[in-house]
Amino acid sequence: MTSLSSATYNSIDSKLDPASSKQSPPALFYPLDINNLHLRNRLAVSSMCSYAAGPGNQIANLHLSRYKSFSAQHPGLIMIEGMCVDPKGKLDDKELGIWNDKQAEKLKDVVDEIHKDGCVCCVQLSHGGRKAIGDGGGLNDNGNASVAINDVVDDGVEIIAPSAIAYDNRSKVPKEMSLADIKHVIASFAQAAKRAVKISEVDAVEISCCNGNLLHQFMSKATNLRQDEYGCQSVQTRCKLLLDILDQVRHQIGAQTPIFVKLSACDNLFKDESLDDFLAIADLIVATGQVSLIHVTSGKITPNSKPRYALNSDPNVPGHIPLASVLKKHIDDECLVGCSGALDMDVLRLNKYVEDGLIDVAFIGQGFLEMPDLVNQFAAKLHYKLT
Repeated sequence: MTSLSSATYNSIDSKLDPASSKQSPPALFYPLDINNLHLRNRLAVSSMCSYAAGPGNQIANLHLSRYKSFSAQHPGLIMIEGMCVDPKGKLDDKELGIWNDKQAEKLKDVVDEIHKDGCVCCVQLSHGGRKAIGDGGGLNDNGNASVAINDVVDDGVEIIAPSAIAYDNRSKVPKEMSLADIKHVIASFAQAAKRAVKISEVDAVEISCCNGNLLHQFMSKATNLRQDEYGCQSVQTRCKLLLDILDQVRHQIGAQTPIFVKLSACDNLFKDESLDDFLAIADLIVATGQVSLIHVTSGKITPNSKPRYALNSDPNVPGHIPLASVLKKHIDDECLVGCSGALDMDVLRLNKYVEDGLIDVAFIGQGFLEMPDLVNQFAAKLHYKLT
């Protein structure tokens, strides 16, 4: 692979000045094959958590109508919002879960609607780690109501993380995970993926390793102080949990279903963070031969993480394009690369990013919520007639 030693986002985002595209059809509307899947274009609906789950953390009517509105537009890919693999990892009481078969059966209702419109869908699997609320009903171990001590809620509910470091001074200190806890988390991801594929019949699964969640906590030097095989000693040890999960997920879902990884490129704690660890982690992921696409994002590991746009030198370039383009240059065609983050602010430039091979897939979130005909609008701006 090409070496980009000591690459930083400052060194590359100033070079991204796309010219107008002359190709027809536009690059955004080129089809793309991922394993056995056929994407009709490069536009993907990002995972957007609604925190509107029904009883039992199951799919509700809101989700059915939302995803039907997305599939009616015929984007290339629809990411179903993050679904928690274990009740201890919930970020919210209303977060969707996929830790039991009933949840997966309800998810199939959404998948069926998406498939009726001929669209491809992927579900994102996640665990909140130290940012989770845990699995409890607000009572402590004695059955009494939760109490606040020094502004930190003590509700007797256990949350877990690689190390016993609270997210902030108002957050609960998590339990440092034992090897048994780690084994349980690996099994939780694998079984959730199996349910999603075998029961819900999704077309792909995405493992979420970003936004300060559990897998990101293992990856980050800011939150992993362990000294065991999953510890902070090297990129390989910090990446081991993700790699173990990928191995077990593939074992459970078979050889054909694509696996994606949503990966944090850096923690956004200061302007000139090196991307060397990010590229090394990507190398390990690609080397498994199990991952078809890496979805690039960044930040949110601590309250001090800065917004991506505040760290880039060119405000006209969407925040994660520089990071994704470094990765794409590094791994070339060994894995597809996508990113999200204000990609809909300039359609002509976005089309040029895809045309020039800086990214393969454009993940768009808020735009799909705000524009019920986003795909048609993009085509019109690119003077392309959809058929």
